[in-house]
Amino acid sequence: MLMHYSKDSESFNCLHRAFEHEACGHVKYTILSDKAEKEGHACLAGLYGRLAKEELAHAKGWYEEICGEEGTPEGCLEEEKTDASFTYPRMAAAAELDGYEQLADRFKAAACAEEGHGRLIEDYIADSEAAKRPSGEDLVWRCAVCGCTHTGTTPPKQCPLCGFGSEAFSYR
Repeated sequence: MLMHYSKDSESFNCLHRAFEHEACGHVKYTILSDKAEKEGHACLAGLYGRLAKEELAHAKGWYEEICGEEGTPEGCLEEEKTDASFTYPRMAAAAELDGYEQLADRFKAAACAEEGHGRLIEDYIADSEAAKRPSGEDLVWRCAVCGCTHTGTTPPKQCPLCGFGSEAFSYR
């Protein structure tokens, strides 16, 4: 049964640390599995792959305990904005103070990537709102492959620029 924890409690902080620990374990074992596979160690790659899946299962459990049904696009957008405007810039500043300019530059690049993630989520939210529009209303459709736009009630059957089908279009 999902509990609702006070966000100021140590238990809530422990849940976050458990989630982060298991998520990091998943990524670590995924990287190690890929490396072992490239080096021809199939058995070791399989072991690491299994451990990666198990760590992901643990992370999912902790995430659900933390968020329940609240893992919304709006909540994710706030996290991306925080990472872009606070977390990574703070890390970059610390790296600069320590004299690690290249690391600072990587943290700054990560902040830009997180900002881009935020824009993608904003686009999704806007698309979801657009889906609530009355049918028959003209929309601006954008090809995800080449960026070509089309205005109409439906996307074109084929992109006039790159040739991909209507499935490549989403509305903005």
